[in-house]
Amino acid sequence: MIAQDIGFPVLFSKERCSYSYSRLRKKCWGINRQARARELYEISGLRRAVRLVWFPDTSQRQIDLNYAQIGEQVAFADGFPLLLTNQASLDDLNQRLVQRLAEPIEMIRFRPNIVINTGCAFEEDQHADVVIGEHCFKVAKPCARCIIPSINPLTTQRQAEVSNALSYRKKGRDVLFGQNLLYSNALYQCLQNQTIELNFGDPVSWKA
Repeated sequence: MIAQDIGFPVLFSKERCSYSYSRLRKKCWGINRQARARELYEISGLRRAVRLVWFPDTSQRQIDLNYAQIGEQVAFADGFPLLLTNQASLDDLNQRLVQRLAEPIEMIRFRPNIVINTGCAFEEDQHADVVIGEHCFKVAKPCARCIIPSINPLTTQRQAEVSNALSYRKKGRDVLFGQNLLYSNALYQCLQNQTIELNFGDPVSWKA
């Protein structure tokens, strides 16, 4: 699917709103932007009631200081700026699903920002930094998974066989798949003044 910009009139509301996810013990803060329900319903194609929120520049959400430096922030992301997954790792999982007579799944189940394909399953777990194109990112920590990958995003039906197949990725109490990324120091400074681009087919390399 190719993302497209959509526009619609909005009624601005300055009241602060919070969305608390008690099961995750997280709270995200944003500012309400109430759109005209009928126009948003028709233009978005969602065919359901929605609410748009935005994260103002005046808000701050510090990334976990066990991994990030003071001042490194994130907005509505789960906990880190980027999530990286490896197609080779998904291929490995899908082989196990097929062995269980289950259908293979697509990468969208894991909600990554960046997908690479190194040809080596779980190579992303073995390095401290990844260089994509000309840009270096710090590999912060493995991504611990909840039940979301077992839910088909098209049907919302849960497929228990996915969770069962993922059990080989269990470490302690967590099932790990993908890596949370932080910007390298140089890249972080660069992003204060400009944007960067990652392109399909950019070369991928690792630093120890």
